[in-house]
Amino acid sequence: MFISYRQHSTLLITALAIMLMVGQTNSQGLYEIKHDTMSAGGWFGGDNRPGSGPRHVGSGQSVRIDTAIILRSFAFHFRSRFDYFYNPTGTGHEVTLNLNVRDSAGAILHTSSVVVPDSFQTGWVTWSSIDIPVQAQSLLIFTAYLVGAYDSNQFTTSQSCDASMLYTCGEFFIKEGVSDEDMELWSGWSLHGSWDSAFWLTGETLTTRIGEHPAQRPNEFSLEQNYPNPFNPTTRIKYRIQNSNHVTLKVFDFLGREVRTMVNEARIAGEHEVTFDANDLARQTAGGLASGVYFYRLQTNNFVDTKKLLLLR
Repeated sequence: MFISYRQHSTLLITALAIMLMVGQTNSQGLYEIKHDTMSAGGWFGGDNRPGSGPRHVGSGQSVRIDTAIILRSFAFHFRSRFDYFYNPTGTGHEVTLNLNVRDSAGAILHTSSVVVPDSFQTGWVTWSSIDIPVQAQSLLIFTAYLVGAYDSNQFTTSQSCDASMLYTCGEFFIKEGVSDEDMELWSGWSLHGSWDSAFWLTGETLTTRIGEHPAQRPNEFSLEQNYPNPFNPTTRIKYRIQNSNHVTLKVFDFLGREVRTMVNEARIAGEHEVTFDANDLARQTAGGLASGVYFYRLQTNNFVDTKKLLLLR
């Protein structure tokens, strides 16, 4: 699906609003986009009103990420407790909210859930530990819904929105579905056209995590043979990744049992090197690993390779 952007401009956009259009990065490399203009409220959750329900109302927001980051968290703001529209108890209810992080075509990249306690009254609801790499100038679409809102609990709340549409780097989406499974599908999500969501996105710049820039981006993924090989007790393992990716690099024994996880995090495009120390193991036995054949495997979103290494004591 092609996502169009509002091309309007207005004298009402202040310098503060302009700052909110793109992410801000502080000296520690922490990245943030916080759009907290809250001049309207939108229906979110179930709807048990005669003539309107039952329906399952979810909301979304597309956001332009202007630099390469590890996406850490995303939040929507809600104005009231989660309760039945026609039968408010005054105490609220515990609910589970699902968030799908989608690419610009609506394909799901990551799914996260958060439990909102019955004591909730108003404020930000945050999905944390998303931890996925995002390329610079990527458009992400965040869609959220209340689990069981159609066919189970019918709880509803009011989502905070910006009726003046000061955020010009994305769009507000809504969907009226008929089940949780339906809310997972991209079909049916449509542009609202009149509002933006109040949202809060945080991340960490990839250059801060890696600490260096490669001279140029490699044109392929590769895993090199370790050196030296045979080794005792340390050896170096180099690999290259073509674009920012979540990388796992693990060592296994001859029977396929995992010995150690060397890497399990997002990495920026370029060449990387790690050192494997056969004596430095969390579950170390006396003297470390025994002599023998071991294997190391590199895996990214679209690349897997395994090579053999030999430890000689």
